[in-house]
Amino acid sequence: MNKQPPWGINCSMGGIFMNMTYDVMFREKIVGKVQLVKQGLYYHLQCSCGMISREIYRLQVRCGQDRIRCGILIPENNRFILETKIPVKKLYGDDLEFWLENISSCGNETSHLSGKFKYIPIYPDEPFTYLAKLKHAYFEKRNGQPGILIRD
Repeated sequence: MNKQPPWGINCSMGGIFMNMTYDVMFREKIVGKVQLVKQGLYYHLQCSCGMISREIYRLQVRCGQDRIRCGILIPENNRFILETKIPVKKLYGDDLEFWLENISSCGNETSHLSGKFKYIPIYPDEPFTYLAKLKHAYFEKRNGQPGILIRD
């Protein structure tokens, strides 16, 4: 069987960049796409997935026997997005598999949570200083602004 490679060539801005597009899986279903663009020693990774639920997800990639955590997806315009850079030496071969890992869950209401929680809004264009606390965070939307709840 002749399998087409998942990449294309982009010759813009005086350079040659290799574009690769992959499916993102969650519970054996395709929920989004990842685009990798090689830029020197790094791949520029852009991920966009449908809003699955009010949970927090981490994008991961399997490369051979290695598993690499790419980052936490941020809600924006009813989608989850992630934009980051990964060193080229970490991603090898053509058989990359991307999937989402659920790292926190929250129902439609957070009123069942006991204790004091702090709401922190998420702004996609600003650095997010609470990444270390996301493992125990809950997704919350207040006045249309996505954010997280963390224990105070």
